[in-house]
Amino acid sequence: MHNELWLNEIDIEMRRAQEAREIGHEGRLRVSARRMAAIALREYSRTGRSALSPADDMLGMLRVCAASQVMPKEVREAADRLQTHVTPDFTSPSTDPVADAMVIVSFVRANY
Repeated sequence: MHNELWLNEIDIEMRRAQEAREIGHEGRLRVSARRMAAIALREYSRTGRSALSPADDMLGMLRVCAASQVMPKEVREAADRLQTHVTPDFTSPSTDPVADAMVIVSFVRANY
């Protein structure tokens, strides 16, 4: 994907996340954050510097990123929080999914 296209996709998901936050729909916000991270990881996978495959699904990319010893610790931790399912009482290790996604997006932008 051309550099600007993946960033445009992230902007779209960021707007969706903001809309979800405004109406209190945490589930949609979390999905948009995961999509933002996956879009960035998919683009990063195309650089050939990661074990990620562009064919992996959204959660698969987050899992591979979380387990990768090549990725920086903060990126792995953000990916791990995003890939972890919410508990039955709807709590999540990611208290701010958008911030977690932006850790990943920022890493990819800096290393693209």
